Amino acid sequence: WIHKARSVTLRVGELTVCAVMTAGVSNAVAAGLNEPQSVQAGTINIVILVDGNLSPAAMVNAMMTITEAKTAELMNRGVQTSEGYPATGTSTDAVVLACTGRGKEHIYGGPATAVGYLIGRCVRACLELALDAT
Repeated sequence: WIHKARSVTLRVGELTVCAVMTAGVSNAVAAGLNEPQSVQAGTINIVILVDGNLSPAAMVNAMMTITEAKTAELMNRGVQTSEGYPATGTSTDAVVLACTGRGKEHIYGGPATAVGYLIGRCVRACLELALDAT
């Protein structure tokens, strides 16, 4: 699967964000709507690297932003569960978020912040590329 990995890097000012991702949606689910199921192949693996200094609260905020952007891109593409629900992800999605700790501290990481904006843009663009590669 590594040959299907895709990446997107964006920069605004001194802040750089890189997304690296593989994606499959053969076991798409809708959080809170699908019954528990066995683990199957087909998952979205997201790695976000921020060349910046995120506070612990900003890291939590950024994880939410990553998930929101992933879900929005899946909905834009019309991905559905086997029951016909709009998919929010897969049953085995994974997210890794890391930052270098360099520069001015960002205390928030939501979509209305510079770092959240870059994360959201990277996730959406990279997920599109990764899904097209499967």
